[in-house]
Amino acid sequence: MKKVIVLCTMVLCLLHSLSSESSVYSGADKSTQKIIKKVDDLIAQQKFDTAFQLLEKNNTNAYLVAKKVEVATNYFVQSLNHISFAFKDLKKGETIEALRMSEGSFPMYYFDPVEVISALLKSGHQEPILYKALGDYYFDVSLRYEGRWIEDDTSIARKIVENYSKAYQGGMYTVPMLVNFANKTALFGNYAQAIELYTKALSENSSLPDVNYNLAYWYLVVGNYDKALEEGNKALIAYSNNLNYQMDAILLCADASYYKKDFDLSIAYLKRALKISTEEYRVFLRLGKNYLAMDKISEANQNFDTLFDFAPTYPSATQMVSESFLAEKNKEALYKFYIRNLLKYSDHLEVEGNLLFHLALQYERDGNIKKAVDTVLLSQKKYMQAEKYDDDIRTAIESLLARNM
Repeated sequence: MKKVIVLCTMVLCLLHSLSSESSVYSGADKSTQKIIKKVDDLIAQQKFDTAFQLLEKNNTNAYLVAKKVEVATNYFVQSLNHISFAFKDLKKGETIEALRMSEGSFPMYYFDPVEVISALLKSGHQEPILYKALGDYYFDVSLRYEGRWIEDDTSIARKIVENYSKAYQGGMYTVPMLVNFANKTALFGNYAQAIELYTKALSENSSLPDVNYNLAYWYLVVGNYDKALEEGNKALIAYSNNLNYQMDAILLCADASYYKKDFDLSIAYLKRALKISTEEYRVFLRLGKNYLAMDKISEANQNFDTLFDFAPTYPSATQMVSESFLAEKNKEALYKFYIRNLLKYSDHLEVEGNLLFHLALQYERDGNIKKAVDTVLLSQKKYMQAEKYDDDIRTAIESLLARNM
């Protein structure tokens, strides 16, 4: 899945969560709701320190604890492992973002949401809002402390899913929570649940282009190509003013069409992508695959050669071409690709080394061991002459020789 878009979805949901949070506090008693209203008024005035102080001693009321988590994770200016937080009542012209990047010193409040909420749950509280608040907390940790927190990322992701699941089962959710829940549960292969959650989010707010894209992606993963196209096209329309995201949506639609074996439609999407950029290797890879599947070898060769030309010294480009030909069981065209490009790059030693190494691998796959050894030795020579015989190349070449000599 396109990580950038998923991450942007997460951040967007985090930053705009407040607009849909008010309803989750509707189950609180009137006196609690009055306190929450005061906190919201203070937040609107950017008096974040005062807002937190109003909640600071409240660790036994489930709704006030949830509000405390919301204020702490959204409006801190400094955080120590997300168990101690500092806040500030902003002056005119000040922003939280600027203060977070400053070197100022602020009084810290100790507040560990896991500790406080766990104590409430052990004492008999079972309000779903506690699970939502804990899920929100772990989600915020996953964004701000990736790879750097007291627990590993996988453990944090599991706790997000576990707590959001309990909140959702209890009827407690917001649209941002649904999206964040879907993003995390998909990481564990729960694609059907992710699709359900994205669909639920869109039913409550249809203006979620990233969700359309992510939903399309998971439909693609589970093999529902018609739905992938449907949601992908919605994302494509929503991304009309963002060419980078539009490119991703086009490629997703092209993939869905390809897997449906509607190669003409896939090529039509890819030609649309070329109008955005002719420097995107993913377009040429997909064009090559489509033409290869249609047995249009000349067109396939043209696009695979263009793909290779983007990075002729990098193994990844060669491997993508090789895998594409082998997937269609067309070894003859693959050998011709190597010979054709060896002639084309006959004056570039490093490119020759790359091509010869992968040609040797193909000879090895086909059981032609003598040719494999002779070719990899020639690859070794080319790399040495180019002074590009680094440790990774040496290891790969010596491994092939060890297997066959």
